[in-house]
Amino acid sequence: MIKRLYNYLRITPHIKYLEIEWGKYKYLILERSPDNYQKIRLLLTKKEEYPVEQFYRLIDESLEIPVTQNHFINAASHVFGYFKKTASAEEKTIYTNYLEHYVMTPSVMNELKHFLYQLSFKYHEKYLIDSHYFIDLYYR
Repeated sequence: MIKRLYNYLRITPHIKYLEIEWGKYKYLILERSPDNYQKIRLLLTKKEEYPVEQFYRLIDESLEIPVTQNHFINAASHVFGYFKKTASAEEKTIYTNYLEHYVMTPSVMNELKHFLYQLSFKYHEKYLIDSHYFIDLYYR
Protein backbone atom coordinates (compact mmCIF):
# COMPACT_ATOMS: atom_id res chain seq x y z
CA MET A 1 0.00 0.00 0.00
CA ILE A 2 2.84 2.39 0.85
CA LYS A 3 4.57 1.60 -2.45
CA ARG A 4 1.34 2.41 -4.28
CA LEU A 5 1.12 5.79 -2.56
CA TYR A 6 4.75 6.55 -3.46
CA ASN A 7 4.05 5.67 -7.07
CA TYR A 8 1.03 7.98 -7.19
CA LEU A 9 2.89 10.89 -5.58
CA ARG A 10 6.30 10.66 -7.26
CA ILE A 11 7.79 14.05 -8.08
CA THR A 12 9.53 12.57 -11.11
CA PRO A 13 7.33 9.70 -12.25
CA HIS A 14 9.02 7.17 -14.51
CA ILE A 15 7.73 3.95 -16.02
CA LYS A 16 10.55 2.01 -14.31
CA TYR A 17 8.76 2.37 -10.97
CA LEU A 18 5.67 0.68 -12.35
CA GLU A 19 7.81 -2.00 -13.99
CA ILE A 20 9.38 -2.80 -10.62
CA GLU A 21 5.94 -2.98 -9.05
CA TRP A 22 4.70 -5.15 -11.92
CA GLY A 23 7.43 -7.67 -11.15
CA LYS A 24 5.85 -8.23 -7.76
CA TYR A 25 2.29 -8.63 -9.07
CA LYS A 26 2.56 -10.32 -12.45
CA TYR A 27 2.02 -13.99 -11.50
CA LEU A 28 -0.66 -13.11 -8.97
CA ILE A 29 -2.51 -11.27 -11.74
CA LEU A 30 -1.84 -14.00 -14.32
CA GLU A 31 -3.58 -16.63 -12.16
CA ARG A 32 -6.69 -14.45 -11.95
CA SER A 33 -6.95 -12.57 -15.23
CA PRO A 34 -4.70 -13.31 -18.21
CA ASP A 35 -6.57 -10.56 -20.06
CA ASN A 36 -5.63 -7.93 -17.49
CA TYR A 37 -2.12 -9.37 -17.36
CA GLN A 38 -1.80 -8.60 -21.08
CA LYS A 39 -3.39 -5.16 -20.68
CA ILE A 40 -0.85 -4.25 -18.00
CA ARG A 41 2.03 -5.52 -20.11
CA LEU A 42 0.79 -3.33 -22.96
CA LEU A 43 0.48 -0.31 -20.64
CA LEU A 44 4.11 -0.73 -19.63
CA THR A 45 5.36 -0.69 -23.22
CA LYS A 46 4.55 3.03 -23.42
CA LYS A 47 7.86 4.17 -21.95
CA GLU A 48 7.12 7.89 -22.25
CA GLU A 49 3.92 7.64 -20.19
CA TYR A 50 3.23 6.99 -16.52
CA PRO A 51 -0.16 5.22 -16.44
CA VAL A 52 -0.24 4.77 -12.69
CA GLU A 53 -4.02 5.02 -12.35
CA GLN A 54 -4.78 2.48 -15.07
CA PHE A 55 -2.03 0.19 -13.74
CA TYR A 56 -3.45 -0.02 -10.23
CA ARG A 57 -7.04 -0.10 -11.46
CA LEU A 58 -6.26 -3.23 -13.50
CA ILE A 59 -4.45 -4.79 -10.55
CA ASP A 60 -7.35 -4.10 -8.18
CA GLU A 61 -9.86 -5.36 -10.73
CA SER A 62 -7.84 -8.55 -11.20
CA LEU A 63 -7.55 -9.24 -7.49
CA GLU A 64 -11.35 -9.33 -7.27
CA ILE A 65 -11.51 -12.18 -9.80
CA PRO A 66 -11.50 -15.70 -8.35
CA VAL A 67 -8.70 -18.02 -9.39
CA THR A 68 -9.77 -20.67 -11.90
CA GLN A 69 -8.09 -24.01 -12.43
CA ASN A 70 -6.81 -23.19 -15.92
CA HIS A 71 -5.47 -19.78 -14.94
CA PHE A 72 -3.86 -21.24 -11.83
CA ILE A 73 -2.09 -23.93 -13.85
CA ASN A 74 -0.92 -21.36 -16.40
CA ALA A 75 0.60 -19.11 -13.72
CA ALA A 76 2.11 -22.07 -11.83
CA SER A 77 3.70 -23.26 -15.09
CA HIS A 78 5.26 -19.84 -15.62
CA VAL A 79 6.63 -19.91 -12.08
CA PHE A 80 7.92 -23.47 -12.42
CA GLY A 81 9.76 -22.31 -15.54
CA TYR A 82 12.27 -20.67 -13.20
CA PHE A 83 13.25 -24.16 -12.01
CA LYS A 84 13.24 -26.14 -15.26
CA LYS A 85 17.03 -26.34 -15.42
CA THR A 86 17.76 -26.54 -11.69
CA ALA A 87 14.99 -28.74 -10.26
CA SER A 88 15.89 -32.33 -9.51
CA ALA A 89 14.20 -35.18 -11.35
CA GLU A 90 12.17 -35.84 -8.19
CA GLU A 91 11.02 -32.21 -7.97
CA LYS A 92 10.01 -32.25 -11.63
CA THR A 93 8.04 -35.46 -11.01
CA ILE A 94 6.29 -33.93 -7.99
CA TYR A 95 5.32 -30.89 -10.06
CA THR A 96 4.11 -33.05 -12.96
CA ASN A 97 2.12 -35.27 -10.59
CA TYR A 98 0.30 -32.26 -9.23
CA LEU A 99 -0.73 -31.22 -12.72
CA GLU A 100 -1.61 -34.66 -14.03
CA HIS A 101 -3.08 -36.50 -11.07
CA TYR A 102 -4.93 -33.94 -9.01
CA VAL A 103 -8.09 -31.99 -9.54
CA MET A 104 -7.13 -28.43 -8.72
CA THR A 105 -9.19 -27.92 -5.59
CA PRO A 106 -8.26 -24.95 -3.37
CA SER A 107 -6.30 -27.24 -1.02
CA VAL A 108 -4.33 -28.85 -3.86
CA MET A 109 -3.64 -25.45 -5.41
CA ASN A 110 -2.38 -24.31 -2.02
CA GLU A 111 -0.11 -27.38 -1.77
CA LEU A 112 1.31 -26.81 -5.25
CA LYS A 113 1.88 -23.14 -4.58
CA HIS A 114 3.61 -24.00 -1.30
CA PHE A 115 5.84 -26.45 -3.19
CA LEU A 116 6.77 -23.69 -5.65
CA TYR A 117 7.47 -21.38 -2.71
CA GLN A 118 9.84 -23.95 -1.22
CA LEU A 119 11.62 -24.29 -4.57
CA SER A 120 11.99 -20.50 -4.72
CA PHE A 121 13.94 -20.56 -1.48
CA LYS A 122 15.91 -23.69 -2.28
CA TYR A 123 17.09 -22.26 -5.61
CA HIS A 124 17.41 -18.67 -4.37
CA GLU A 125 14.90 -17.17 -6.79
CA LYS A 126 14.71 -13.78 -5.10
CA TYR A 127 12.45 -12.41 -7.83
CA LEU A 128 9.80 -14.98 -6.91
CA ILE A 129 10.39 -14.77 -3.16
CA ASP A 130 9.86 -11.01 -3.28
CA SER A 131 6.77 -11.30 -5.45
CA HIS A 132 3.17 -11.20 -4.26
CA TYR A 133 2.43 -14.53 -5.95
CA PHE A 134 2.77 -16.44 -2.68
CA ILE A 135 1.01 -13.91 -0.48
CA ASP A 136 -2.23 -15.85 -0.26
CA LEU A 137 -0.38 -18.77 1.36
CA TYR A 138 -0.17 -16.69 4.51
CA TYR A 139 -2.94 -14.10 4.33
CA ARG A 140 -6.30 -15.82 3.99
